[in-house]
Amino acid sequence: MRILTASYARRSEPNCSDWSALATNATRDDLKKGGYVHDRYEAHMTGAFSAAVDRLLTYQIFAPNRLIARVCTEDHRISLGATIVQRVVWGPLAIETAVRVIEFEQTPHRAYFSYATLRGHTERGIASFAVAQEPERIKFEAQAWSRPGNWLSRIGRPLSRAVQKALTREAVRSFGAAA
Repeated sequence: MRILTASYARRSEPNCSDWSALATNATRDDLKKGGYVHDRYEAHMTGAFSAAVDRLLTYQIFAPNRLIARVCTEDHRISLGATIVQRVVWGPLAIETAVRVIEFEQTPHRAYFSYATLRGHTERGIASFAVAQEPERIKFEAQAWSRPGNWLSRIGRPLSRAVQKALTREAVRSFGAAA
């Protein structure tokens, strides 16, 4: 985790190689052992399925004024093993953390990926995102399994949990509105 000013976070490029060198701090097996809270969010939208898939795979999920992200691949698109540097902006400050894509699937009617947090992330866990073509509409789904990732989020758990839920709800609304 790095704390930055919001203006610096908006104007500078993150260091992908530093974050890419870190290991994940959560696995699917860890989730089975318990101790993680699970959240699930869903939204339905109309529009072009291909546009929704493109937004998903370029990680344009969160409101751009709230989360500045960099997919650390040549084409800046989600792929298995990709590191994503995230800068969450709150007022004059930003927190920089990163995640790694651990699952990826794309079919003609569905696109899906999940990522695990990297060491130093404020949360420890896995999140997944999917868009699926349904008759007459598109479904967007976000899920997260998490627990505190450091001492700060542990002692501030009620606040960090509220922030986490608010960010994800905001992301679901933002993604749906953009479609």
